[in-house]
Amino acid sequence: MKIFYVIVSITLFFAVSSTASADTGLGAFFSFVTGLGEDVWNLATNKTPSLLTRMYAYLVEWYVMVQVFAFAAAVEISWSVAGVILEDLALGSKLNAAISFLPNDVQAALTQLKILDAIELIIQAYVTRFTMELIR
Repeated sequence: MKIFYVIVSITLFFAVSSTASADTGLGAFFSFVTGLGEDVWNLATNKTPSLLTRMYAYLVEWYVMVQVFAFAAAVEISWSVAGVILEDLALGSKLNAAISFLPNDVQAALTQLKILDAIELIIQAYVTRFTMELIR
């Protein structure tokens, strides 16, 4: 073991004190080792944190996309449930019965402006919101 230390010490002494160029002999070897050390240092200090940041950003993006798609599916289900509830309540026929007591010109104006459709849509939106609160 002592011989190994002596050989390494002599090699390092001659490598440091030699005037060899960087592309031949021990100068090339130590240039390679230095470059390898710089590459490892660059990997540890620059590339790995960047990789972790990108991985975390990808996971957050994936989570947000899952939340958006789940919310869209919940809205679709709630909208269909609200439609069934309003069909069971026969809201359209009740609105038409209530409108029938109005004068004919007012009925025509409400029909022309599609006020009844707007009222049904607003009520369906409120029922959808109610069913979404029940789903969550």
